[in-house]
Amino acid sequence: MGTVANRDGNFILDGIAAGKYDLVVSSVGFETHVQQINTAQWPQNLVITLAAKAAELPEVVVGNYTKETWAKWGKFFLENFLGTTPFANSCVIKNEKAIQFRNYKKRNELKAIADEPLIIENRALGYRIKYQLELFNYNFKTKIFHFSGYPLFEAYEKPGEKPKHRWEQNRNEAYYGSKLHFMRSLFRNRLVENGFEVRFMQRIPNTEKERVKQLNAVLAADGKTTITINNNGSMASSTNLQGDSADYYRKVMRQPDLLDVIDSNVLPGDSIGYAINEHTAGFYFPNYLHITYFLAKEDPIYLSNNLINREPGSQVTTLQMIANRPMEVMADGSYFDPLDILSSGYWAWTERMGNMLPFNFKPTAPAPTPKK
Repeated sequence: MGTVANRDGNFILDGIAAGKYDLVVSSVGFETHVQQINTAQWPQNLVITLAAKAAELPEVVVGNYTKETWAKWGKFFLENFLGTTPFANSCVIKNEKAIQFRNYKKRNELKAIADEPLIIENRALGYRIKYQLELFNYNFKTKIFHFSGYPLFEAYEKPGEKPKHRWEQNRNEAYYGSKLHFMRSLFRNRLVENGFEVRFMQRIPNTEKERVKQLNAVLAADGKTTITINNNGSMASSTNLQGDSADYYRKVMRQPDLLDVIDSNVLPGDSIGYAINEHTAGFYFPNYLHITYFLAKEDPIYLSNNLINREPGSQVTTLQMIANRPMEVMADGSYFDPLDILSSGYWAWTERMGNMLPFNFKPTAPAPTPKK
């Protein structure tokens, strides 16, 4: 939700449900002001002073990056920021020229910055979004991607076109099984009832692969050909091993360095969440969570993009709490701090701007029935 200040800088923001929020004040040419507010302390009269943005320093001072263009990184940015889902393909950024790129080659990082809010039209979900981009960072070595910012959702209107029924269907589809749906279910202690199976997970070293690597080292020391697996999974060279033994070692070398060990017990919500007050729940877990949403199948595009050759199954996501500290979850599904948690699997594909819904969204249809 949002509003616009008048010419004197005054604004009124009301009609907000009880809870804790980030209040974001922004203006072109000034630093974004963010502060937490709590409705329990309202009404509040706030005086907010915006600081002018400092002029960019010369590259020799900032150092260690090169400025690069939309022509080189625009497609990469769109695929990571908007996503590659069917809904993302219906998104358009109207002011692409506001986005600039910084390539930190020594750190293997790409960053994007924007000096004005991005204007995003999501024609599949029926939203026009003003997005204050605060962080876009991709690490090419770890392949870990973060983006964060502040969106303001408005109804998308195109002259002569108001496909509200299709928008409602698409919004419901984007919602069920999403991180927003999960966080609301956690807050209400209704994970299983709402279609989520959650299990503890650990990642342990693949000792058998390590043994094969050591065998490789011995073969190499003896001047013999070693096992080499290309990125596409093909074997580049072979050993003097024959038949089944060679096939086995090739299979092991294709395995990940870490193996996922998933607990068989399905967790109730109150084993990872707890009440703080009527508006806030705590959320904490050790190691990893393995989350299956069993009311919907994976999109075939997800399997194709990740080179997975099988029939679509239930949607599976892994969560890692990288900050190792409890998080706060609100009734509307928002949570703090969003950068404290890392997703891999299905949410890593869907949880981009192309599938994003506002926190005041309410589904207009029941959850889907499981597809056989």
